[in-house]
Amino acid sequence: IITPEEQCECDQALAIESHAAMRGRSATEMDGLTGGALPSWRHEALRSMLTIGAIVAPIAALVAIVGRPPPRPLLDTVVIGAVGVVVPVLRLWPSVRFTARAALTMMIFYGVSVFVIATSGLVSGATLLFALTSVFGAIYFGRAVAFAMVALGALAFICVGWATTHAAVAPPTNLLDPHLFVNWVRVGLVFASISVLLTSGVAFVIGRVEATARDLRV
Repeated sequence: IITPEEQCECDQALAIESHAAMRGRSATEMDGLTGGALPSWRHEALRSMLTIGAIVAPIAALVAIVGRPPPRPLLDTVVIGAVGVVVPVLRLWPSVRFTARAALTMMIFYGVSVFVIATSGLVSGATLLFALTSVFGAIYFGRAVAFAMVALGALAFICVGWATTHAAVAPPTNLLDPHLFVNWVRVGLVFASISVLLTSGVAFVIGRVEATARDLRV
């Protein structure tokens, strides 16, 4: 529960962030301007997204594993299952520094995205995870990091695509077979799970901006 004093600190931090964003400053620089006061609006946004992620990540991982047509490689199961476990752990591990948790979350989402497109092909879940990584970068580390993650995501598609077309990797073809109903169910549920997490982060920031704008008009 946030006290009125903490809420005031959040609003002040957001006001400084909004002003500095016009001058091109990053989120890390803004932590210095606010004196690292806890909780800042970015801390609250991370807590909100990790709370939702702790719910949807295990569900998405389970659906991706169980909804995959046979065969189900052990490595795929272990990696995707690990993501479904690590995200809730990050939510329940508040002693880790804010920037470390945000950076670790970004690396996990980016890493599993690369792994998925390399082992499963052009699945929609990986695309959404790349987008989610860029949103994390924008919220917690500024526009430069966000655009860097966009570039890294595009580079991952190109590199994996080159490897696939040169037979260096061989994603299974039945994962995107439109004649298998289980594929439609799996893709739909994974899409919904990741979209909930992505939407929650954007909605949280918009809500904070709107609240600060109302306070400034009062």
